[in-house]
Amino acid sequence: MWSPRALAIAARRARCLSMSSRSQAARCLSSASAGSSEREYDLVLFGATGFSGKLCAEYLMRAHGDEKLRVALAGRDRAKLEAVAASLPGKATPRVVVADAMSPDDMRRLAASTEVVASTAGPFRKFGSELVGACAAEGASYADITGEATWVAHMAHAHDATAKASGAALVPAAGFDSVPSDIGTLLAIREHEKTYGEAPERVDAYVTAMRGAAFQGGTVDTVDYELRNPSPPAPR
Repeated sequence: MWSPRALAIAARRARCLSMSSRSQAARCLSSASAGSSEREYDLVLFGATGFSGKLCAEYLMRAHGDEKLRVALAGRDRAKLEAVAASLPGKATPRVVVADAMSPDDMRRLAASTEVVASTAGPFRKFGSELVGACAAEGASYADITGEATWVAHMAHAHDATAKASGAALVPAAGFDSVPSDIGTLLAIREHEKTYGEAPERVDAYVTAMRGAAFQGGTVDTVDYELRNPSPPAPR
């Protein structure tokens, strides 16, 4: 498993490789390999005061807080962000960045300040689109925990070319809604191929039980928002 520090360096190298000038790319790669960066942060956690955001912040600082990781917690409310930062384990206290998800300028400044953005701020169709676009434009790699498949398709359609040009890696759906089913599907396909010599035509996955499972506020808000504002059809 890569550490957040290693992910930040990998994101830096990807951005370097997207540069049109070979000399610029070489200088950039040399700096990235040395672990240095012109950006202020290695990782910004956006939505850090929510249920999932607090869990991510706690894990991040407990597991990686001693790695000299330059991390910041971001969101709309400075007081809440500072309270979360002060409560976290580890020797280091992350910095705080106040930014509004609905502000294009805030999102551009946030994306330009970091190598990687991890977002837990949903509903993502409501609060994530400006951030994804900003990361694509500024060459900041991005991951989130959305389960909103139609929104993901719209983001890919809108920002794929820009992200390729800037070197940003955009990785939506990197949470519980997708990762267990994706890995389970991969393992099922491999087992089917080993047993029958070919891939299955279809894989159906079901969740029958979860330990400690409960609907938290972000999930409820996402369902409510989708019911009130149905997603437009995914682009083809």
